[in-house]
Amino acid sequence: MLLNTFYDFSHYKGYTITDGLNDTNEDTEIFIFVRNPIERLKTSFSWFLGYENFCKEFYETYDNYNPIDMFTMDNFKKFINRQSEIYKLKDYHFLPQKYDICNVPYSMKFTITDNLIKTTYPNYRIIKLEEFSEELLKSISADYKKLRLGMNYTEETDLAIDYVFLNSLNLSELKLFTSLYLYNKTILDTHHHSNKVIDIDNNLEKRIFFMLEDEYNLYGYEFKEHFKRLI
Repeated sequence: MLLNTFYDFSHYKGYTITDGLNDTNEDTEIFIFVRNPIERLKTSFSWFLGYENFCKEFYETYDNYNPIDMFTMDNFKKFINRQSEIYKLKDYHFLPQKYDICNVPYSMKFTITDNLIKTTYPNYRIIKLEEFSEELLKSISADYKKLRLGMNYTEETDLAIDYVFLNSLNLSELKLFTSLYLYNKTILDTHHHSNKVIDIDNNLEKRIFFMLEDEYNLYGYEFKEHFKRLI
């Protein structure tokens, strides 16, 4: 979603998406965007069901394949229980996001830490996509700023948003970036991030938490009460 927005924004502005990449050094600030680990696992499951060949082999189901019919709690549990098989697919969509962040081989089990990330990105910041979306929407829709997408009036001065890189955008750029972000978010929420129908109970969520505990610890997501009783 965010990457699509950057591509679209660069296209409209006439930039090359890779501009500046070769000029990075240890002082360059790197933004690492993450999602809630458990919510992302739900998304991985719904995404996985869209790959017929993977699913047929994974679930040993060869007849009457229908991803909608396979969207069940039993299959979600199988998806979790057979994590070792998922690693063989060599697709970051189905793995914890730490593999993509640290560029670690698919088959290697590891714990993500601050020091491990710093070996590649000495000056990095973890940005939660949920908070980024919220701040971006607030920047364009706050009543006190009198800004609305689609309206014909704007503030006389540029709008300064002190969040991540948004403070480097002028008002026109901010509105363009936000419009593109909302468009891509709508598309992905409709077709890919449809995980809200998976309502898992606390016991199952506890199991998943233990699988993803290192990511929770590093990314700074708030522990739910039933997590807190475990640690």
